[in-house]
This record gives sequence, structure tokens and C-alpha cells, in this order.
Amino acid sequence: MSNFNRIESTANRIRTAMNLANKKQIDIVRETGIDKGALSSYLKGKYEPKQDVIYKLAKALDVAETWLWGYDCPMKRH
Repeated sequence: MSNFNRIESTANRIRTAMNLANKKQIDIVRETGIDKGALSSYLKGKYEPKQDVIYKLAKALDVAETWLWGYDCPMKRH
């Protein structure tokens, strides 16, 4: 198990990463194939993305999956 603590919501981290990457929801939908309704729900914090979706988001936004889940860890993707 990870030694990291969860310090922020996944929804906030997705929004932060999108802002830093200068990407809009439609960009993420096109790059990942994630349904636009599902992405909207993730951004609103209604649902937590499953691991396969986190992987797609992290890859498209060039951030670490663990960081995207809200853990206190480096943002940089390895």
C-alpha cells in the first residue's frame, strides 16, 4: 500500500491538470474516448473514475495516476 495521503479530490485534480495542460472537456473526450457525460460527472465529483479511466486521463494530461487520484505525491508522470 502507498505511503501517500489523500489530500485533494480527484475532481479538483482533473480540473487542475486540465487547466495546466490548457485542455477543455472536449479535448479530453476526443483523446481518451471517455464519454462526455461520464467526464462531466467526474469533474463534478459525482463519481470517482475507475483505474482504467484514471490511466487514460493521466496519460492525456501527462500527470501521475496517483496524483490524479488526489494523493500527496509528485505530479510528474514517469
